[in-house]
Amino acid sequence: MSKSAFRWLIVVSYVIPTVFAIGDLTFLSHLIPPEFKEAQSIYDAAQLEGDTTSTVLIGVLCIAAIAAVPFQLYGLLRFRQWGPRFAVWFSVACYVLIPFIGVTVQSGINFAAMSLGSMLWGIVVVLPYVSPQVRGYFWPNQEPAGN
Repeated sequence: MSKSAFRWLIVVSYVIPTVFAIGDLTFLSHLIPPEFKEAQSIYDAAQLEGDTTSTVLIGVLCIAAIAAVPFQLYGLLRFRQWGPRFAVWFSVACYVLIPFIGVTVQSGINFAAMSLGSMLWGIVVVLPYVSPQVRGYFWPNQEPAGN
């Protein structure tokens, strides 16, 4: 896999889910039934009225995760040695955080786009460790395995 193909894989794994998430809020909003939107609003209001300490903590962690995205992308797109490890640990942290965010209503198209983005991101995270060619982009001076 060429460097440009790997970079495109990184970009596409972020762009597809982002475009459809924005679409769910704008031009695809008609795909979510009004009853579901209302239920989401009631749930969100109940969350804000509940335990504020955990809500604030989850909010701070989500903001920290969003702030870390550019560093992750920089490390991977510029083939920095710390990029793959940071991507793995950041991904694990985000997947641990997801259950605590709560219920989210989304359209089927957005769900499919999020699933596709997650699969592509899984490929991005794994490739530096399983592909000798991609591994060479991040660790060019490292001896190939088995030598």
